[in-house]
Amino acid sequence: MIPESELDLGPLLLRAAAELQQRAETAGVVLRITPSETPVAVGHPYLFDVMTHLIDNAIRVSPPGGTVAVDAQAIGDDVLIWVRDEGSGIPAENVEAQRIIEANGGALWPECMPPLGCTYVVRLPNTR
Repeated sequence: MIPESELDLGPLLLRAAAELQQRAETAGVVLRITPSETPVAVGHPYLFDVMTHLIDNAIRVSPPGGTVAVDAQAIGDDVLIWVRDEGSGIPAENVEAQRIIEANGGALWPECMPPLGCTYVVRLPNTR
């Protein structure tokens, strides 16, 4: 398991969104982030990379005028993060992201409803 370090998820999601905002604007996609102050136990660079990867893929598959929404909420002993797109779904290249999340005691899975889009759900342990 990757060593734990507690971090606030809200600022991490906002930083990931800031890095991808120009890409979203160029693609004509609205990027909506609902930040959370929920701490999670995961190595900071790994979670940032995973979230950036998932958000970037969601922007890529969403049509112009579409929305990519990222929300997070603490539920019991877990933190759930949802990355929703309005596209055709994200390819299977998220296997590496899934390995990183699982190495940190979490899970990553898709919930797709073509042609309405996909939601990738990340579950991580809540350290609070």
